[in-house]
Amino acid sequence: MAAGHLHNEASCYQLCTLDSYYNKNELFSVELILMDKEGNKIQGYVHKAYIYKFKKLLKEGETFIFKSPNLAKMQEGRFQLTNQLQKLALNLDSTVTPCDDFC
Repeated sequence: MAAGHLHNEASCYQLCTLDSYYNKNELFSVELILMDKEGNKIQGYVHKAYIYKFKKLLKEGETFIFKSPNLAKMQEGRFQLTNQLQKLALNLDSTVTPCDDFC
């Protein structure tokens, strides 16, 4: 999933949650590996401020249509799950809809 060829449909290949460093009962973020129909992968990210909006919806192995995400530059040396230089960041304006016809 090259940044210039970002598709709206992607499968949630892998999902993990990161706990807050200061409060173990609070989530800091949700990290995703998303894969399009061609097998291209990009890291996805949900900041703690928006976890309430997406946490119950996002599941490993499920396919979604993503609308209005941001593409954020990967910070060198940070938690990087793919070889992409950008990651898809879900925000307040983003929508995630389940997709049943992903092949």
